[in-house]
Amino acid sequence: MQRHSGLICALFVGAAVLAAAPSVSAAPITYSEKIEDLNFATFLDLFDSTRNLTRTRTFDDGTPADVETGDATIVSENALSANWGLSTTAPMTWEHLFPSFSDVDTYLRGTLTLEMIGVNGAFDSVLVEAINVGHLVVGGTDTESTTTFSTDVLANPNGVLSFFLADGKLAVQVRPLVDFMTIRSSTIDITYDPLVPVPEPTTAVLLLGGVIAGAYRRRTSRAS
Repeated sequence: MQRHSGLICALFVGAAVLAAAPSVSAAPITYSEKIEDLNFATFLDLFDSTRNLTRTRTFDDGTPADVETGDATIVSENALSANWGLSTTAPMTWEHLFPSFSDVDTYLRGTLTLEMIGVNGAFDSVLVEAINVGHLVVGGTDTESTTTFSTDVLANPNGVLSFFLADGKLAVQVRPLVDFMTIRSSTIDITYDPLVPVPEPTTAVLLLGGVIAGAYRRRTSRAS
């Protein structure tokens, strides 16, 4: 009976140790995609009729994971409207693409940063997934303005981003009210906590129990 009592005590101690062990965690990961028109000349952007696109994707440490310079590929994959990067008074549309975020535990934050030329009024709307998220910051005919939209204002960024990114892309639209403008770049940043695999508690306890039982048998056999 004493031998069984000792084994049971050892198992309970092992289970308590497992339960008290700190949970495994990993540093948050940030994914970025930037679409940019490199064809730009100050004072001439009002008459911009050509574009030279580049798309850069990076993960976490800022090292480019993928750089694409083919206009046709970028236009096709990101669904850029025909007037993207050109002087226009018409709405411009595009999509940001995302890899398969199969390792996401929780989305922490998302930002969309737009660099525009020719924003003279404060009523040029920006829509994300058909939802009006605000207006562009005023710049000027040849003055670049930067506008950033963030999920920091949301009560549940994880729920919103999980819904928006479910199809692996994010649709964006800029609607000029009366301005003649050009988009220079659009950057999306998504930060999330990755999933960290941990042993299933039942399996871990059984494995630990087997080790303890083996050790206990060896000790009692030596004592007999």
